[in-house]
Amino acid sequence: MQHSDPDDLVLIALGDAPPSVGSEHLNECSRCAQDLADLARVVDAGRAPEQQGLVEPPPDVWSGIRAELNLDSVDNAEEVSAPPSPEGRRAVDSPEARGVMHALWTEFEGPDSRPSAANKPRTKRGRRRTAFGVAAAAALLGAAAGSGITWWVVDQDAQPAVAGNSRALTPLVPSALGSARVGDISGQRKLDIKVEGLPKTSGYFEVWLMDRSHTKLISMGVLGPEGHAVLPVPDNLDLKDYPYVDVSDQAYNGSPEHSGRSIVRGQFAGGQGKV
Repeated sequence: MQHSDPDDLVLIALGDAPPSVGSEHLNECSRCAQDLADLARVVDAGRAPEQQGLVEPPPDVWSGIRAELNLDSVDNAEEVSAPPSPEGRRAVDSPEARGVMHALWTEFEGPDSRPSAANKPRTKRGRRRTAFGVAAAAALLGAAAGSGITWWVVDQDAQPAVAGNSRALTPLVPSALGSARVGDISGQRKLDIKVEGLPKTSGYFEVWLMDRSHTKLISMGVLGPEGHAVLPVPDNLDLKDYPYVDVSDQAYNGSPEHSGRSIVRGQFAGGQGKV
């Protein structure tokens, strides 16, 4: 099976590609659909309004980025300029952050900037890595510019579950069964949501918090490929104002709005109010 061109996936995530580009393959290939969902998360984070200050990630986050992008070690990371804003500086002005940013910069400067890569043909696998590297670099540079982009690396398979009982959600399509709860993991509130019987989609499934009128929404993130996600809840968000959780079927059209196609919805267990 020939997979989607990584450049096309980036354009689709940005909403700059014609609707027909790659749509048939994305309906059939779970790998490319998940790649597109990952890119869409980066785009959504970049377009979302700032809700809280940037927090400096721990060193293992930066090492994880390096490993994921297969970046070579860089000895002169200190040459990278410090970010201009205080919030951006707290988020990326560390040896680990500067090392990743410098490696990304040299990776995308061109083959001449890295002697080891001279005359080395770029494979399709390399193009895929480059496309996702561009997305990661965009998130990093947005934070460095102090633009208010809040981003993080989430490995859903490695996320611990929230302790306690979940509350069943109301199915809005016949096959769906969902449950959700909010609890504390290592001092931070997390929304733990599971949905079984998801319908087939050419897009992705997004998780929202809603107020009682169902007119005010906050995007929390993307449901994982197995129908499970553990998502961080902002510390300054009062969950009494947003007591409902909703999962929607979203198209890859670049729009940050709720699609209007909900899969499950209901109140979650635990986590009322602020921390």
